[in-house]
Amino acid sequence: MKSTGFFATVLLSAALLATSWAGADGDAGKGKGKEGKGKGEQRRDSGGQAAPLPIPLDPVYQKECGSCHLAFPVRMLPRRSWEKMLGELGHHFGEDATLPEGELQQVRTYALANAGESSPSRLAQRLSASVPPEATPLRLSEVPYFVREHRGAAKHVNPAGPVKSLSDCQACHPRADAGSFAEDAVRIPKAAPAN
Repeated sequence: MKSTGFFATVLLSAALLATSWAGADGDAGKGKGKEGKGKGEQRRDSGGQAAPLPIPLDPVYQKECGSCHLAFPVRMLPRRSWEKMLGELGHHFGEDATLPEGELQQVRTYALANAGESSPSRLAQRLSASVPPEATPLRLSEVPYFVREHRGAAKHVNPAGPVKSLSDCQACHPRADAGSFAEDAVRIPKAAPAN
């Protein structure tokens, strides 16, 4: 009897793990989301919110990258982007973001193992697939799929306003820090009235 209980526990654990992986990108499961017109459905968490991409789990990635900007899920850029970006940290968008060798190796291993093209996430696959083979975007805002999805967002960007740039994810995606970029959760803040 003990082996039957153990076997049932293993099966239940495997089913729960498979379920969490299947909906990890926020566009699988029940409820209509961004792709609601027959292209797919979106998984919901217990509060009815779109289930997020898992937040970056590597603590060095979170600490080092998140100290200057949102440490967005690494699966939102292709592997070649991470290879190039991590090879040029001394000149990271005008800043010296050089890391000690041990930390750099940890972030590199994490980023390359979890880059877009290796992700089960449909969002990550769409982002990666939209990048031409000869291109190596270093910003999420340079990825063609992102550009298409945000084509109307430029009118809301104002360095003095609530949406400072297209890389200011949390201004419109309140759950971006948890990896959720679901369109049905987007909240575009109103600009302050001009004086």
